[in-house]
Amino acid sequence: MGNMDIPAHLNNVTSDYLLIEHGQIWDIKGELDSIYRKYANDKSIRTDFFSIKKLMISGDMAYGVWYLRSEFKENGKTTERAWNESGVFRKEQGRWKIALIHSTLLNK
Repeated sequence: MGNMDIPAHLNNVTSDYLLIEHGQIWDIKGELDSIYRKYANDKSIRTDFFSIKKLMISGDMAYGVWYLRSEFKENGKTTERAWNESGVFRKEQGRWKIALIHSTLLNK
């Protein structure tokens, strides 16, 4: 998601995908309108660092909890943001896809 590759992201989510972000509940259209298209011309380079806290798999369903820290570099300046996130994943036609992400931005 961090590289703003919309076709790849669409390929990795379920048809009933939801994102809970900034206190909002977005389907894929809402996410694309609110995040992807908003930052489509952003020239910063984003690097993500994940720390997986828990992963549970049961059949064709799974959930995970992780800490995400992202660095944004542009014009020699680096800024950082961090989130606690959780997600539900579902195996469809032999591929794991994202069904739900809940993201909480941490104050720094």
